[in-house]
Amino acid sequence: MVGNFKKFHQFTELRKFKMQTSLLAQIRDKDKINGAYLLLKRFKNRLKAFDTALHALDKTKATIIDLNHLSSSLDLARSQSIFEDMKLLFDTATRNFDEKLA
Repeated sequence: MVGNFKKFHQFTELRKFKMQTSLLAQIRDKDKINGAYLLLKRFKNRLKAFDTALHALDKTKATIIDLNHLSSSLDLARSQSIFEDMKLLFDTATRNFDEKLA
């Protein structure tokens, strides 16, 4: 019984590998209709993921009320430290952004 289970796992893994390699081979051949269709499908899925990420970001962003509560609960030195940390995080996230877009 264990041998059959091992064969099943090998078969499924090899089949998955075969499907991935054939998909990549079709995508590389962009001049044919199948390759172009798969490439467009991949871009559409990436845009869907980007949309869901933007939606989650918009849903979880802080409001002005939250920021006012934060500013009233902090002293000046702590708020400057938080602002510097946020500025550093923004700068590192957007570094070479124009080059990545190109």
